Amino acid sequence: MPDLVEVDKDSAISLLADGTIQDISQFNPDLSKLNPNVVDSFKVGDQLAAIPFQAAPQFIIVNQKTFDDNGVKVPTTWDELIQAGKDLKAKNPDIKILNLAGEDASTLVMLAQQFGAKWYSVKGDKWVIDINGPESKKAVDYLQQIVDNDMFSQKTFIEWDALMQFFQSGNLAIIPTSTWQLSAYQSNFQNSLGDWVAYDWPKESAYSDVVSPLNATGYGIPKGAKNTAAAVTFAEWLTIDDEALKIAADPTKGSGTFPALKDASDYIAASLPDKLLKDKSQAEAVVKKSAETVTPYSTGVNWSSMCKQLQDQWAKFLSKQVTGGQMLDTIQEWTLNDLKQKGISAEAA
Repeated sequence: MPDLVEVDKDSAISLLADGTIQDISQFNPDLSKLNPNVVDSFKVGDQLAAIPFQAAPQFIIVNQKTFDDNGVKVPTTWDELIQAGKDLKAKNPDIKILNLAGEDASTLVMLAQQFGAKWYSVKGDKWVIDINGPESKKAVDYLQQIVDNDMFSQKTFIEWDALMQFFQSGNLAIIPTSTWQLSAYQSNFQNSLGDWVAYDWPKESAYSDVVSPLNATGYGIPKGAKNTAAAVTFAEWLTIDDEALKIAADPTKGSGTFPALKDASDYIAASLPDKLLKDKSQAEAVVKKSAETVTPYSTGVNWSSMCKQLQDQWAKFLSKQVTGGQMLDTIQEWTLNDLKQKGISAEAA
């Protein structure tokens, strides 16, 4: 039995709820140097599922050549992104504004998160489920416009080589991403190195602040671990030690892991590859803002099984078999029924 395990934000709360990992708050870890919004993504009530070491705040990279050659402005809001997709399509119907893989509904999850949706929360001894609330409906309405206007490609991540060829072809305008993905793009985008520019994640409106969705990973302590005090101390060290963080952040020697610190400025330059992006200094400013504007990520006890159902509905949504609203309603109902069948107290928001 290991004393420390790596857990991602999608599974952490489920693992805590079923007793696979322990509540770390009982060990009083020192979280003072970590980004509180990242920490909150691993909390349910006053319990802590994991000590975060990786924050992957989201931003976008755009094929600047594609925008410039077609005389279209890079969008800063979701409304502008929809218009940019229409404008690019009018210039060249082969150009797609985004790639939405049929097996990956993360764009919906991140967009709902950006708009403030809390799909899972706790009230007293009950789980509160709010998958089809107004924030999620606003998010899916934007995606509905992209689908209805055929402004997306549907290349699967399963066929990696074909995906990379399309991504660098000039016919994909925008890639939502984070630092850990950039080294792979640099290795595969031989025909478009230097064409890509980093920009802030699109805002909800022209009057909104930037809000960056979050992907994160942490260290959990399994049930039955024997050396919990040492495990907590080691996890604390791994999350704040300068040498360890710089090695992890390096896209070549490490894995482009962006630290979950309150102030990660010292690690931004090291996390960016050297050839992919046209303006690395601009990219550094974008990554800094994305790290400073991350919003907490809410998951819950049956998140993994919910995501499997969402994956099925997402594929139907992209193929226009269901609307975005129908997809959300279906997942809301399924999640509540699943929790109740398992004897877990839950209610709709």
